[in-house]
Amino acid sequence: MPSGPQSRRLPEPWVFFVDRSLGGKVLAESLKALGERVEVIYSEGIFVGYRHFDQSGRKPLFPFGYGLSYTKFKLGSLAVTPDTLAGDGPVTVAFDVTNVGRREGAEVVQVYVGDRHAPVPRPPKELKGFVKVT
Repeated sequence: MPSGPQSRRLPEPWVFFVDRSLGGKVLAESLKALGERVEVIYSEGIFVGYRHFDQSGRKPLFPFGYGLSYTKFKLGSLAVTPDTLAGDGPVTVAFDVTNVGRREGAEVVQVYVGDRHAPVPRPPKELKGFVKVT
């Protein structure tokens, strides 16, 4: 792989330190500081993050919501009302979250929805609600 001024690639690994969080903008901020023009083009549409993996059928190494815990939780008694969706009315999702492990802990439960009959491209599922439970 060529490097140097003609390739616009760095010839060696570039290591630098920052004293504050740049919120995911480290490269862009660093290039601006060097006088480089920064242009980022996002062409993925709505299929980014977990939506890309759901759409493509690929399995991510660390799925959305993945985390390590010192305890285990059990979800049960799922209830969705109303049973049938009529129009744009509200839907309520309720379930029990029980810590079945030996230690105290917290869990973030997530609710996803999908529209199989949308007239425009939609992801198979979309995050619509979440809550942290202790």
